[in-house]
Amino acid sequence: MDAQPDYPQTTPCVRRLRWITIALFFLLWFALSFGVHDARAYVLQHLLTGVAWIVIFLLMRYRLLTEPGFYCCIAFLVLHLIGARYFYSLVPYEKWLNSFFGFTLEETFGWERNHYDRFVHFWYGVLLSVPTWNLYARFLTKSRLMLMLLTLQTILATSTLYELAEWILTMVVAPAMAENYNGQQGDMWDTQKDVALAFAGSAITCGVLWWNHRVPTEKSPPNA
Repeated sequence: MDAQPDYPQTTPCVRRLRWITIALFFLLWFALSFGVHDARAYVLQHLLTGVAWIVIFLLMRYRLLTEPGFYCCIAFLVLHLIGARYFYSLVPYEKWLNSFFGFTLEETFGWERNHYDRFVHFWYGVLLSVPTWNLYARFLTKSRLMLMLLTLQTILATSTLYELAEWILTMVVAPAMAENYNGQQGDMWDTQKDVALAFAGSAITCGVLWWNHRVPTEKSPPNA
């Protein structure tokens, strides 16, 4: 069964809300840029953030982002802002949980490492699968099976490419900061686990999209 399109109506209200969201994001980015532990490593963390925003603005320019897709992108980048602020392996989520809820995941599950990086990789798969699925549905196919396979393959491939880019960038630009930037925390299987979590997150989203079949097909978005 084919899905119905869900492109945003480019009304003034929709556009205004998007730009307010973008402004709030950049204000948060600015606020989190103060007091970082290592300015050079922080810049490295945000090189791909800049690339991501170029892609988002291009997709917005040609009206290729649904509202869910747009806000999924923003949500993921907010998670990345927090990770970059503390270099992922130092994000004090245990302290936050203890302050607000009176428990820590370390005590509950016996964890011995900071898992924020894996949390973000998982949500990369969950969140970025939405715009990926929608773009494939817009340009390539109406088949839900093909959309699921293409989306899963794209998330798997981009997760792997990110790990390669992360390694190459660190080795070329700042090999001494590899541990802080990559966040391996002594786990030799860190890369494989990160990619697997992204794939798992994508599988969950693809399952939901398959079930709801809320996917745009060949209908073009309305003109602004």
